Amino acid sequence: MARNRKENRLRRTDAITAYTFLRVVFGVIFFNHGFTRIGNIPGFAESMVQMYQDTFVPAALVKVPAYLISPLELVVGLLLIVGGATRGALIAGFISF
Repeated sequence: MARNRKENRLRRTDAITAYTFLRVVFGVIFFNHGFTRIGNIPGFAESMVQMYQDTFVPAALVKVPAYLISPLELVVGLLLIVGGATRGALIAGFISF
C-alpha cells in the first residue's frame, strides 16, 4: 500500500520541468504579443480606442494603458523566457491582463 502512494507522487524533477515549460511557453506568448505591436504602438492605441468607442469608458482611460501594454508584454515575456525575476514578471503579466 505504501508503495502505491510513493509511485503516485510527483517527483521534484517533474515539477521543476513542468514549471520551466510553462514559464517558457507563457514567456513566448507574452513576448510575441509585445513584439508584434512594439513597432506600431500609436496604431495599437488607436485601435483600442476604436474598440471601446461605444462604451462608457473615456478615450484617455483606454489610450494610456494601451501605450504601456506592448512594452510591458515584451519585457515580461523576455524575463519569463530567460527565467529572470520570474515572480515579479508573472505578477506584472497578471496585472497587465
